[in-house]
Amino acid sequence: MRLPSFLAPYYPVRDRLLRVWARRYMSKLDIRRGDAAEIPPNAIDLALLHRAVLKRRPKVVLEFGVGFSTLVLGHALRQVGGHLWTVDASQQWLDNTRAKLTDEPVTLVHSAVEVTGMCHRYVDLPDITPELIYLDGPNRRDIPGWNGPPISADVLHYLPRLQPGCLLVIDARFVNVEYLKWACGAHWEWRRDDRLRRTEAVLKSAGATSRE
Repeated sequence: MRLPSFLAPYYPVRDRLLRVWARRYMSKLDIRRGDAAEIPPNAIDLALLHRAVLKRRPKVVLEFGVGFSTLVLGHALRQVGGHLWTVDASQQWLDNTRAKLTDEPVTLVHSAVEVTGMCHRYVDLPDITPELIYLDGPNRRDIPGWNGPPISADVLHYLPRLQPGCLLVIDARFVNVEYLKWACGAHWEWRRDDRLRRTEAVLKSAGATSRE
């Protein structure tokens, strides 16, 4: 959500309150560390993801990009009886996360990435109908011959089967956000928060199509 400029003096206050809330929220979860090279967890992002699952109670969640979010989504889905499919191109980081999973309902999918014109896609995608999609992958290093910011088109693969109310959450990747808004944006209600570097979109109608 782009907040009005006249509220700018209050942004730091909101951010501090969010950080305090997120730290308290995440302190109740068992987020296990693995490889020393892991990107440190963002408490606000993870807490908002966990709360979204508990609130919406999806049965099928799709994640692009493995990491701490996989553990958090799996933890929440175990409570609501759902299942997570996580797709990533790095076998190293899939193995790192697999070693930290216990009984979370998570399926890890290893897939290469192919470049298709102005965007890229995972080659192997699970045959599911997600109710919540979290887009935080692939890493640019896993895209062959790619030099710019990531522009994933994987959401478009699922677009025709998605149902109204499906939630799409994108971690930063603002170039990717603009691409998806161009490709299928009319079917979604978009909310972007630049300070949190996070975008959410809710599907408004079934049978949506894309420009591709």
